Amino acid sequence: MRSKDRSKIADYLKCYIILETDLIKLPLEEFLNQCIEAGAKMFQLRNKHKTARENFHIGESIKKILDGKDVFFIINDRVDLALCLDADGVHLGEKDLPADIVKRKYKDLIIGYSCNNLSDINYANQTNVDYIGIGPAFPTKTKEDHRTVLSKEDYNKLLSHTNLPAVAIGGITPKNISKFHDIPISGFAVSSYICASENPFEAVKNILSFFHE
Repeated sequence: MRSKDRSKIADYLKCYIILETDLIKLPLEEFLNQCIEAGAKMFQLRNKHKTARENFHIGESIKKILDGKDVFFIINDRVDLALCLDADGVHLGEKDLPADIVKRKYKDLIIGYSCNNLSDINYANQTNVDYIGIGPAFPTKTKEDHRTVLSKEDYNKLLSHTNLPAVAIGGITPKNISKFHDIPISGFAVSSYICASENPFEAVKNILSFFHE
């Protein structure tokens, strides 16, 4: 288990890849290695429409590829899968197991939490999770039941109420990422733009270029 130093997590969040493996157009190992070579350091297995068993076997393959590399591997929603796969952490939301309970019982897991409003932010602060995802930033087809799309003003307001490392999530591409200039965001959680790319190395670089402008 790697260090959960918050400054390190914040740096790793710059390009946080949300893996929807059905979208990937390259062999999984080639895809992941291109992303890592380009600078991605955090990967979350989501695959909302697959069974726990299917995601376990996919997660085994991902874990084998990522092991020994300087990255974090996170599981969406399922604490049981995160534990069985010996993943670095789990990302939870308002409909999942309570983050405060999970954090108390599994102290070595990195805990991420999805936020859309001040109530979510307050809960994340009280729970002292390791990072938060704030969104959606834009409408997205990879999550059909997404909550209210947030404006630039919404982001600034929510971020002003927390010191937790935070990623923006939801429909983010290089064409709309400029919305986040002058917003103190740690990084971007991206799914379809990177997963569906035939050149994931370039796609990751395009997201990371935001931090060099």
